[in-house]
Amino acid sequence: MNQKIKERIQIIFSLKSNLADNKIENEKRIKFLKKSTVIELVLTIILAGIVVLSKIFEHLDLNVFKWIDSGLLILLALSSAIYLPNGWYELKLLKHLKFIDSKSDFVGIDTLNNELQTIIDHLNAAFNRFRGIRIYVFFIAILVLWHLGSDTNNPYWDFMKLPVLVFYGYLIIRFINTNRKLSQNIEMVEHSVVNS
Repeated sequence: MNQKIKERIQIIFSLKSNLADNKIENEKRIKFLKKSTVIELVLTIILAGIVVLSKIFEHLDLNVFKWIDSGLLILLALSSAIYLPNGWYELKLLKHLKFIDSKSDFVGIDTLNNELQTIIDHLNAAFNRFRGIRIYVFFIAILVLWHLGSDTNNPYWDFMKLPVLVFYGYLIIRFINTNRKLSQNIEMVEHSVVNS
């Protein structure tokens, strides 16, 4: 294995893990992350789906899922949706690590390693860098808890529909952009390693 591939492996290991311990061997981490990511994905889809459906059903005058009763689901869906992408990225990087192990350097790997380092630095600092997002999530959580704790109907709860939907939209757009960059970087390395 050459120096630049070793550097790439170190860059991959610099990703802060949310779901698995870095000291566990790679194959066990991949299995654990596959299971936990599937569980998180299913949970997020179900919870976020119920929240979105409550808004749709309200406009159709159906009493299946009511927005007024969705406070706890919103809190669970937000917490699940925030951590899901990092598990996905980590799983993708560990599979890539398995692929590049014992491969040789190639022309252009420096640039791809720098791009990967930028992506991982962004992922590691994402929640710290975006203080506004933390305030936004905290604001939603406070209103959800206030709504859950109030005996009477919370007059502000009806206005929470848009902020919650905007936050889901933000998370989806951020995931699509980051996943696209990471996938392109990984594909370029794996293609170049095979052809070198």
